[in-house]
Amino acid sequence: QDHLSRRHFNLSAQMGRVIGRHGATIRQLMADTNTVIDQPKELAHDYENVVLVTGLDMESVDRCIDLLRQRLVPDTRGPFNASSSVYIVVPDEHVGRIIGKKGSHIREVQDKSGARVFLPKECVPGKMERHVTVTGTKTQRDACLAQIRRLMTPP
Repeated sequence: QDHLSRRHFNLSAQMGRVIGRHGATIRQLMADTNTVIDQPKELAHDYENVVLVTGLDMESVDRCIDLLRQRLVPDTRGPFNASSSVYIVVPDEHVGRIIGKKGSHIREVQDKSGARVFLPKECVPGKMERHVTVTGTKTQRDACLAQIRRLMTPP
């Protein structure tokens, strides 16, 4: 069905650690997590440090992101525990569930998780999806993303 995707900022100086010799590390990471890691051409000029991780389910994508973080910053006290942002691609048909009546769901998600959510008013040009930004600590982002996934799942 629909692929769930999440964008993740990477440190360009450490991209070699993710790619590995002749791409061996990134190929192994994708095989282990059943995901695809790519840098979309439309983002390459504006966001040179962003890669797109796509998988069949969010658990695979989350596992891949966690392994990327470990690869980039082996010390868990590193910058990823500070406030940073992740991006998820949300099909336009799910946006209403995330926002809720008069914004009730998105406010509740932000209040419970402590993360901030930016949901653009418009779809990505030419696509029926929106790139949603979630900002906070790793714990806050993870809690927020879990709540968003629950909202996107039909009852």
